[in-house]
Amino acid sequence: MGVFHDNSVDYGVVLRLQKPLETYIELFEGISKASLRVMDGLVDVMVTFEDPVHRLRGNDAFMEVMQRRVDYAEVRLRVDDFVWGRKPATAYVHAKRAGGDESVVIELGFTDEGRVILHREYWSGGFPYGGRKYAKAIVKS
Repeated sequence: MGVFHDNSVDYGVVLRLQKPLETYIELFEGISKASLRVMDGLVDVMVTFEDPVHRLRGNDAFMEVMQRRVDYAEVRLRVDDFVWGRKPATAYVHAKRAGGDESVVIELGFTDEGRVILHREYWSGGFPYGGRKYAKAIVKS
């Protein structure tokens, strides 16, 4: 029996984006005030972010949500594994809520330069609404 090879995946793109993906995951898992400064440089200015309580666009709004994750541990995630998808420059990350049972699949899209342009979270079961301040709407100035 041969090794499965998916011809729809552009492995040149995957190899080029592997390091940005791993760096982003590492920073995302260990999110802190210090890692936010580094993460800011890995995210495109027009990033789209979605989770069960947010749907927003732009680096400033994204960084505000990530700051909330620093502040509210109940919405932090621990990554189990990831796989590159069939959509170009798209990876799917499986994670679990730190200290909880909820599973999360994160769809990450990358620009040609290796910046995150899409971060979309799909939560199984319930979202931890205990962090009400986390769930508040982003106010645009």
